[in-house]
Amino acid sequence: MLSETKFAYLKTERAPYNYNKVLVMPYKYKLIYYLYMTSLFMSALGSYAIANVPLPWLSNVSFVVLSIWVLATSHKKMVPGVVLLSTFLLWATAITLLNMVFKNYSIFIPQNATTNYMFYVSLRLFNIIVFSATLYLTYWICLVAESKKLIEDILFIATIIGLYSIYVYIAQTNGLPEIPRNRLGTGGEEQSTTFSYAFHRAMGTFREPSHLAEWIVLPLILSFIYTDLKGRLRSFLLTIVMMLTGSLTGISSLVLGIVTSNFMDLQGLVNRINRNIKLIFIIGFSLVCFNLIVAGTSKSSHGLIETLWDRIEPIVEDDGLKSSNRNYVYEYSEQVSFPFLGAGLGHSNLLFTKYLDLNIVASFLNLYLNIGYSMGWIGLFILFLLFFLPIYLYYSNNNIQNKSYVMLLFSAYFSWLVIFYVHAEELSIIFSVTFGILLYELKKSTRLIAHEK
Repeated sequence: MLSETKFAYLKTERAPYNYNKVLVMPYKYKLIYYLYMTSLFMSALGSYAIANVPLPWLSNVSFVVLSIWVLATSHKKMVPGVVLLSTFLLWATAITLLNMVFKNYSIFIPQNATTNYMFYVSLRLFNIIVFSATLYLTYWICLVAESKKLIEDILFIATIIGLYSIYVYIAQTNGLPEIPRNRLGTGGEEQSTTFSYAFHRAMGTFREPSHLAEWIVLPLILSFIYTDLKGRLRSFLLTIVMMLTGSLTGISSLVLGIVTSNFMDLQGLVNRINRNIKLIFIIGFSLVCFNLIVAGTSKSSHGLIETLWDRIEPIVEDDGLKSSNRNYVYEYSEQVSFPFLGAGLGHSNLLFTKYLDLNIVASFLNLYLNIGYSMGWIGLFILFLLFFLPIYLYYSNNNIQNKSYVMLLFSAYFSWLVIFYVHAEELSIIFSVTFGILLYELKKSTRLIAHEK
């Protein structure tokens, strides 16, 4: 019965959903919650390391340890799709280990690799464990903590990252100090803070502008939940930061994610017109501020839209993504077919590196290609089933609470599915958080109906 549960559902007009969960959390739960938020914050500090250990690595370990702690000491709440998630993890592990036994891939480690073979492959496997752990932990936290507080704290962290990103942008263009970047760049050398672009690009606490853009996709979309002055200011800040990254990946995926989610609920589109008008106003005002900032820091007369179009035009008019700076990836995919069972995580990158004859490990910049070459058609099929799960839950439930909020989460979710196609080859922490919150919201209506009965 509802009275016997640890928390009650109360309807409220001010919450971003139709109700809030009111819970007096035990000390252990509070500790887990704040460690979770600390780990999430560390995941955004990609440019920094402690004792040569990157802070995002510490964040990954923290998420896994916290999830084990919850599984071992708390009432277990299984995340939807746990069978698919477990199958994906087991398949990745089995295929990778089998390939290690029957073929010596260590000979393909390039000269300038930053880690040895065993550590490199272990990190690849560990990344999927981290994804699974973070997804479960996010779902569990949504069950035992107030959902509104979780989202507000994510936005609080994003606000800190956003404000510091603005400061770093000004510092880098005016010779002001910033926190020393003590981690190697993505190319295996010292981090670069300047890029060949029409204007200086914001990178904040990350090693690349595109990484900053990807991380703020979720908080930027969540910021549109709130319609008060504080909420508008957060939306304005994060929108400007997104624009300053100049990231075609971040901006285009955001647009495609929002458009796709709106097509999922055409009936509710009319009800969201007012929100969309406010969104357009924020984007327009942010664009004006962007132009003012760039005008003061760059000699280029190119605006954001013109700069992005210069990169989009050859993709649209010529040969698709093969006309981009990622053409070598898609040429490889035309020459080399997916192995049916896969070469194993990390091994596919080493084979790709050998093909390109590089002295650093090559990246596919595409999760689907990476999984296809690493885990074969079976692994790719399992991944697609897992990614399809939220869509299935949405259309199989006729009692979704507050569809406009769920559509915002779908916007972030679809944005990440695009990012995985054009830039990211590994599952990320912030995507796990997006996935976990979305699954919780989609299952929430079912639990409410069960409680009412």
